[in-house]
Amino acid sequence: MKRSWVVLVVLVVLLPSLAAGQTSQFGVRSLGLPGLPYSTRTEGSAGAFGFFDGTSAVNPASVFAIDRPIASMNISQYWRSSQNPFGSASGYDANFPLFIAGGRVSSRLSGAVSASVYTDRTFALASQDTIQLRGLPVVVDDTLISRGGLSDLRAAVAYRWRRVVVGLGVHLVTGTNRMEYRRGFSDTTFIPINLRNELAALATGVSAGVLFQPTDDLVLGVTARMDSDLATEKDTTKTGSIPLPRTLGVGAQWTVSNRLAVGGHLLTRSWSRGDEELKARGGTGASNTTAAALGLQLTRSIAAPNQFPLRLGVRWGSLPYPVVAGRETGKELGITMGTGFLMSGQRGGVDIAFERIWRDEGAFSERTFVVRFGVTVRQ
Repeated sequence: MKRSWVVLVVLVVLLPSLAAGQTSQFGVRSLGLPGLPYSTRTEGSAGAFGFFDGTSAVNPASVFAIDRPIASMNISQYWRSSQNPFGSASGYDANFPLFIAGGRVSSRLSGAVSASVYTDRTFALASQDTIQLRGLPVVVDDTLISRGGLSDLRAAVAYRWRRVVVGLGVHLVTGTNRMEYRRGFSDTTFIPINLRNELAALATGVSAGVLFQPTDDLVLGVTARMDSDLATEKDTTKTGSIPLPRTLGVGAQWTVSNRLAVGGHLLTRSWSRGDEELKARGGTGASNTTAAALGLQLTRSIAAPNQFPLRLGVRWGSLPYPVVAGRETGKELGITMGTGFLMSGQRGGVDIAFERIWRDEGAFSERTFVVRFGVTVRQ
């Protein structure tokens, strides 16, 4: 058992360096495309039950739902088609958005550690132009490549007293961006240009959450988070700091019957706190975001509620960073479905979720299909 926990801790430390990028054109600006640490189980209902799911890492109070030692890993595979004024492109990629491990410490106390994607900024942009060199027109091919983003490492505890659960989490936001700029010339007498930089960032934070169960069928949740400014470095040289958003969310989960549960939440994040600093660095600024989700879980069998339930959901949200300066930030809409099952005497579980995402900002649009796969091991 001790050896298993050592392996889990090592995975938590290494996972951020293993994660691949989402390569979305909406993740090019500023800190990248934000992520939310929902498990595949919750993603099947568009994250609607995320405030109450112990294997998600949004509300630290939800950790109390972990009643025995577990470890859960989630994988996402993306297929996307992007369009903008310069053309269109298709691609695919994968990442590991969330790893979490935890368990019950006592009858009233649970704890967990997790590693998740905070923002992703992995992309490749290419363009072609004609410039004047030595009085002659020369065609140049420019490529800008970024690999990396920010990871969110969290340790959380939750304590229950009667119908109330209180949770507290501490966070470490860290990550790197490896930037590479290449310029090639149609005239081979010019030497190609290749520039590389590494951007590093670090911040700390704290989150709190409460779950309240006024009746046997209804659970209400609230969560809040505050992070320090993100200290940044370029090639080991300090370049200042960027304010990170404050987060506030409310949610509800209602068990309508033995077969049906519905849930939803509203989440706001004050990304505009970094607007001034980002513009000073040449960025397009930042705006506050609002996200909402509504979903359900329909149980096929009362005798085996965890065997292939049907999960459905829809979510809507705004994006923090405009692609083009001076424009309103983009919007996204996602429709999801999923299911899952337990095996090996309920010691192991597998979840799968499918999502169709639409993102739009003026002439910039993106259509994405996502398959998410989660594996959970229980003691």
